[in-house]
Amino acid sequence: MSMEQDKRLVTIFSASGWNRFVDELVTRRNRGSVLQGTFSLANSTEEERRSYARLLRLSKPLDRPQLRYDLERIRAALSNQGIAVEWLQLLEALRGAIPPELVLNLEARRAWSNFWPWAESHVAAQSFPHACEWLNTLRKDGSLVRQSRDQCQVATDRLTVACGVLSQLPAGDEPLASVAARLCGNSHALDTNSPLASLVLKCLALQRGVPVPERSEDRRKLWESFGVVCDDVSAPVLTFNLGLIGSSWITRLISEATDACQPLYLSNRMVATADWSSVGYPTHVFVCENPTILSLAANRLQHACPPMVCVNGEPRSTSRSLLSRLRAGGSILWYHGDFDWPGIAIASRLMSELGARPWLMSAKDYEFAVSLGLTRDLSGDPLETLWDPALSQAMQSRKKAIDEEALAEVMMQSMLCVNDGDLAHSSRQ
Repeated sequence: MSMEQDKRLVTIFSASGWNRFVDELVTRRNRGSVLQGTFSLANSTEEERRSYARLLRLSKPLDRPQLRYDLERIRAALSNQGIAVEWLQLLEALRGAIPPELVLNLEARRAWSNFWPWAESHVAAQSFPHACEWLNTLRKDGSLVRQSRDQCQVATDRLTVACGVLSQLPAGDEPLASVAARLCGNSHALDTNSPLASLVLKCLALQRGVPVPERSEDRRKLWESFGVVCDDVSAPVLTFNLGLIGSSWITRLISEATDACQPLYLSNRMVATADWSSVGYPTHVFVCENPTILSLAANRLQHACPPMVCVNGEPRSTSRSLLSRLRAGGSILWYHGDFDWPGIAIASRLMSELGARPWLMSAKDYEFAVSLGLTRDLSGDPLETLWDPALSQAMQSRKKAIDEEALAEVMMQSMLCVNDGDLAHSSRQ
């Protein structure tokens, strides 16, 4: 614009009939809105209506209280008078530049508006489960923005590293500090309550279908379900009559517990540091979900009980480490758990990841358990049971969950039939 045009524009819009119009444009400019389209002012004054009508050269005066401004129409009317208008330049001439603090705010808003499309594209390219659902959760609850203290670059860096960690899980029973050092460049990056750990755990909780953990014990369990060891002496695995033979100290320890007919806890450190090179393994190992089953077997079957391992809910690092060693040594793993959707999820993971076989986990076993009447309401999202598709169908139809303890007696009988063939269907005698 020429200086003459600048003066004419300032003269026009400095008039009192344009004050509220200019105020609205300044407000929109300061919040980063594009100055185009239309907007309305309620309870317009006669002077405001007259000023607008005069600029547009309307044949009839405006008489409605609500005055609707059309910025393109105003621009065209000025152009017809030989005046080109640039709203930002005009507002700066009339009211001054945008305050520095608002400039920073606008830059931050623009950065975040660019961040989310990038984040969607970046996360969509990842291979870990529930990636897009995880990002949607972070966006809706505002946690990523809060944890980054509204700094877009911090959020970008943090999300990138979190994706890198999630893409590498599950780990192979690796200490948390080691995972953090290897994948984040800082051994403390995934410490409890760190922003990065919170981001990663949110996604891991989605993958496991559990609430985001708030207690340290729940956080440890979730990490360990993905092969990340928070410490090497917690989260022991419960065993009974494990039947390992050899000269290693761990076989001697197990042998003493077996002789005393006592269940034995093994820590992750014990499993990890033992010499397994000369260990002999049992042919069959029965794996249950709940400690009550193992305790009952120890009381009822005593020395006649075949080797047992209890994962105590979601298999943690020590359980998976021991079961992996048993399988590698030639043991056949037989698994039984609760007939509910979390129990089915655990069974599926043990079968797919550790090669376990279903033990009394068929549709017929479920129907038999239902007939006993020891049921509770089934809730949650259904899952497939690839080893027996009819099981999932039966559970969805019956809408009943069954705790493992309901089949305890049948499980005891089944373990005594260890040499009678297929253990998966031994509940129907």
